[in-house]
Amino acid sequence: MYQRFIHATLALLATAFIFLSDAAATRGDTYIETFDAALNPTLWTLSTGGNDWDVAGGVLTITRTSAGNGRLEFLPQVIGDFDVQFDYTLQWANTYAFGDRIQLSLTSDVPNYSYIVLHAQEGSIVGVAVDPAPRYSWGPNTSSGKMRVTRTGLAVSMQYWNTGNWITLQTGTNDRNMSISLDNYIFNGFTPGSRVVIDNFSITADQFSTSIPEPSASCLLLGGLAILHAGYRRSRQMKDA
Repeated sequence: MYQRFIHATLALLATAFIFLSDAAATRGDTYIETFDAALNPTLWTLSTGGNDWDVAGGVLTITRTSAGNGRLEFLPQVIGDFDVQFDYTLQWANTYAFGDRIQLSLTSDVPNYSYIVLHAQEGSIVGVAVDPAPRYSWGPNTSSGKMRVTRTGLAVSMQYWNTGNWITLQTGTNDRNMSISLDNYIFNGFTPGSRVVIDNFSITADQFSTSIPEPSASCLLLGGLAILHAGYRRSRQMKDA
């Protein structure tokens, strides 16, 4: 009886392992970082640059306290078509020429190829394509909105959200694997206490270069381990009785 129980539980664990393996770079998927809990260190690496990066209340709040540059980097690369975007709200105390920037960057694994959407504290949103010579396009000043970089086929597009539509700022062409980062830096000076709030960081891709955890499969795996442990304890108790 107990052996049949063990076999059934092992089959459950094997199924969970297969599901987790399917989350690797063999299929397309979407990952949404809601900032409801601490950042997963297998997916993100953070360098604060001496500033305050706080994950709480379902948002990421970046508060400028020093001149250092901060970066939140998504460790898996995106392969093939992709759509990367997030919501932002600026809480900058004033407009400061050559001040803070908040930036979504997708960088190729070939040097000097990058595709960027950023908002500058002096009051404009900017699309930048570097492939390898830089090209710039400027959009309006907005205190909140969305930034987005997409690729379909070879065509890369840098966009922002305005009155219910995605507006293209700049375009490029690239077929390489891309790395994703959220950057907060200054161009010349800064205003202490300036804040940026980030939410709904969404990453969709044909493929990821490494595994993307799936909560359902992880719960299945943990549940199987819990059942196995409970069965083992029950078996020991029966033997000791």
